[in-house]
This record gives sequence, structure tokens and C-alpha cells, in this order.
Amino acid sequence: MVIETIIGAAEVSLSLLELALKAKGALIAPKNDDFLNYDTSYLLGVYAEETSISHYIPYSELISLYPESKRVKIETNARKFLYHPRNQEWARISDLGFSKLIESKRVKNNEGAIRLQKTREDEEEITLSLQKASYFDQCKSNLILDWVDGTEDRISLRLLLRGVYGGSLPDLNDRSMANTIGIASLIYYREGDEYIPYMVKRVQKVGVFPGGVHCTSSGVAKWPSNSTDDSFENFFTTHMYSELEEEVGLTKDDIEELVPIALCREFSRGGKPQIFFSGFTNLSKKQLIEKRVKAQKTIKDMNLWPEIEQKKWYHSEIVLNTDELLGSIKKHKITLEGVASLYYGIKYLQRRE
Repeated sequence: MVIETIIGAAEVSLSLLELALKAKGALIAPKNDDFLNYDTSYLLGVYAEETSISHYIPYSELISLYPESKRVKIETNARKFLYHPRNQEWARISDLGFSKLIESKRVKNNEGAIRLQKTREDEEEITLSLQKASYFDQCKSNLILDWVDGTEDRISLRLLLRGVYGGSLPDLNDRSMANTIGIASLIYYREGDEYIPYMVKRVQKVGVFPGGVHCTSSGVAKWPSNSTDDSFENFFTTHMYSELEEEVGLTKDDIEELVPIALCREFSRGGKPQIFFSGFTNLSKKQLIEKRVKAQKTIKDMNLWPEIEQKKWYHSEIVLNTDELLGSIKKHKITLEGVASLYYGIKYLQRRE
């Protein structure tokens, strides 16, 4: 039965992924944004020298993390990252774009974030070199790459980067780019004889991917309070659990398994690093709904920033079955991060089999 449900989950995820990529990414959302371009054809063309993880999924894979075969070593830089505009034109566009992003009320708090400086990999271990940065560092660079000030030249930060790097992503340690690490997870739940990906819908007032169908939870990896613990779990997995609890109410005890699958770079945000997680929960649909309702109440009571829609999208239900999810993706479209999460979710399920 376990193998059968895993196969069923892979089939469900595959059908969702195929749907999302139908008509050359036509079901990926949104395509137009004042600050970022999410159009897959455009992004694959801009970064033509990069190898994407799959057809019409604009991410490149830096390191595979699953199945776990190598130790992941964390190295930290004692100096905080200092954002350094490339030149005067870069500084002008960055300052104006950042101001407009703040005015849009799609971003709010400035918190400590984890920046990826470089990676190394040998036969025995993977090394991630990290540095403390801030959320606003990425708001001045990775999150506003396509903003233009309305002048005839219509120069954007992405256009300036293309003049330096051509069809390649910028160097990880380019100081004009924050390259803070994002984390995203796709959790599967049981519905009848199959596991279904627990997907949500983003609100409109959010920094990235407004309004699209999304993976279970995501966020920017926060710099840990105890950075002397140089484990991967302390820097990334612990925060992934906290994002899941805040956004959908799932605690660590609710999740049967949560594993990192891959470290990638995203084309839309100019090579921003992204760690994808996948996992399972044994909670029933009723329990998931109760957890979600409790989470949204906590967000409201604590005046926290909501990133996902609640009953407005789901009406009387919060967790969708396969047919409802397929219909919602057709109507609302899916985010780039959601598509990549499904891609790695399928790999996760197939390997578990």
C-alpha cells in the first residue's frame, strides 16, 4: 500500500506539472509585474547559456541534496554583507525601484537573511559559504530586476547585468546582488488511495509571485540566532519548519518527513539561490483544515504579514483534492516556485519508491 500511494502521488504531481507546463508555460503566473518578469520563454532566452532543470522551468541546479550521499558543511563569514551598487546608473535604478517596492506595500520588515557566497563540492562533502545579509538587500537587487523608471531608455538592473554577463547568471558573489537564500517546501497529504501536494494561493500584496498557486510554504532563510551551530538543520531546516507552522499550522510533529532535495538558482530573480524541500504528513484532510484555520487566526491576532489566501480562495474548504487543485491551477495559474517544487516533489516520490 505504501508503494502504491507513492506511485499515486507521483502520478498526481506529474499530471499537475504537465498541466502547468501546457502550451509552453501558459499556465504559469503571473507574466506581468512591475518589478520582476516571470515569463518562462523570456527568462530561458535571457539566460540561454544556463542549463535549466527541465523544459520550461527557469531554474538551474547547483547541487543535488537528495538522496543524501554527502555531508553538507557550513562555513560562515564573520563580516556582514555590504550591498555595493555596480555603478552610478545601477545605484539610481536600485534606489528608485526599492522606494517603489516599499510604496507598493508588498514588503514590510527588514530581517537578517542568509547570503550564499559560493559552493564547493568534492567526493565526500558539499561546502556552503554563507554570509549575513538583510531582506532589504534583496529588495534593492534580486527583487526589482525588471523595474524601469519610465524614461525612454527603459534601463533595468537585469539589462545592466546582461551587459556584463551576457546569457549567463551573475556570479554568486557579485556584491551588487544580495543572493539571499530562499527556502520552499511541498508537503504531500493523503486523500483516499493517493497522496496529493498541499498547494496554496498567494495573496496579491507580497514581494514575489503575487496571486499564483504556490507550494505549501516558502520564505527567505533567516540568519539563525545561534550561528555557532554550523549544521544544515540549524541554518535551513529549522526555519523551514517554522515557515510551515506559521503559514499553514503544521508543526514538526505533524510532518512525517521533511528533506532537502536540491539547491538551485532562479532565473526570474537573477540567480537567487533556492533550496527545495519535500515531505509527507499523515494528518487527515479535516486535521489539515483545523491547523490552517488556527494558523490564520494566529497571523491575524499577532498582526503578522499574511502571504497566502485563506477562505477567499478555498470557500468552505481549505485543502483541495486533485480535481479541485487542477481546476484552481487552470483558473489562477501556478508560480514558478510552485512548478519547480512539483518537479522536485516528483523526483522525491520516485526515489522513495
